[in-house]
Amino acid sequence: MRKYLWPILVIALALLVAGAWVLFPEERTTASSAVSSFCTSFAEHARNAWTRLFPPAGEAEVPEADLLDEGDIPDAPSANAASTVATSLGAIADPASDPEPGKLTPEQRKRRYKELVAAADTRKREVMRSNLMKSEVGKEALKATRAYHAKVDAMKKLEEKFGPIDDRVEMIRIELVALKESVKVANARYKAWKDAHPAEVVDPLADKLYKDLLYRSRFFRD
Repeated sequence: MRKYLWPILVIALALLVAGAWVLFPEERTTASSAVSSFCTSFAEHARNAWTRLFPPAGEAEVPEADLLDEGDIPDAPSANAASTVATSLGAIADPASDPEPGKLTPEQRKRRYKELVAAADTRKREVMRSNLMKSEVGKEALKATRAYHAKVDAMKKLEEKFGPIDDRVEMIRIELVALKESVKVANARYKAWKDAHPAEVVDPLADKLYKDLLYRSRFFRD
């Protein structure tokens, strides 16, 4: 008889639940709402946990910016590609500021090489910003990117203060998902504008100052 006890209890419990479901429709509605609320809450927590484990990757400081590749170093600077964009690089933009490579120690040459490569990257970003400022969609793309980075910086400060699993940090991670999507949309609109106005866009890689800086850097590379 004992071996039939559990099946009987399970059947009785099932009949009891079924009877309550039929006899009490109002409570049934309340139960359905409770289940729905639980599912919604569970989905939200799962989404937050996923965002916490896999935060959105950072975007480049300038829309569509890419990393400087040493393979881009030209064999010689272009003599007729004028630099039409103002620069804030200062003395390093002048070739006369370069010391004689043979008079430098290996560490000094390495330092100068890094300075020139960094200056070339800065110059490329200056030209890209100049392109962005030529249209409203470009300005919107830059604004969206800066808003994203500002929020990333705010999240990092909170992480340092309260830890990576703090609720405030989690909320910012969720906001970053929407901000990242805004950056993608703004960049797509800017790309469409560039494609429609090729004469107004300056190719950063063809800029004379950019190419000169890279060309000069090769003399300090070991």
